[in-house]
Amino acid sequence: MNDVKKAFLSLMHDAYFDAKYAHQYSTETENAPENPSAAIAYANSVTAKACAAEAIYWCNEELYHDEIPELLHQFRVFSAEILQSYATDHSRQWVSIEFDNLKDLFESSVCNQPITE
Repeated sequence: MNDVKKAFLSLMHDAYFDAKYAHQYSTETENAPENPSAAIAYANSVTAKACAAEAIYWCNEELYHDEIPELLHQFRVFSAEILQSYATDHSRQWVSIEFDNLKDLFESSVCNQPITE
């Protein structure tokens, strides 16, 4: 695997794991309270990493796969939903819906593979 592909996959994996944390912190559970500051911080990290991955993607034809633009778009949708839900003090129902959409797209994409040397 070349360095460009490794960098791209690493950013996509990092963005996905940050999205998991953003979703986790935006939801109150029996074991942990909701943490808006952490949720927003992770959502911003998702956006930064997805934007960096997108820049690499569009500059390297060998990375092109039909599902990647939709996945990159879903990262932005998810992050925007978290920020909007806190800005308007609305329920986090759509945060969970958009995270589930992101999870489905990521897990069925070429990005869901081990990053090897």
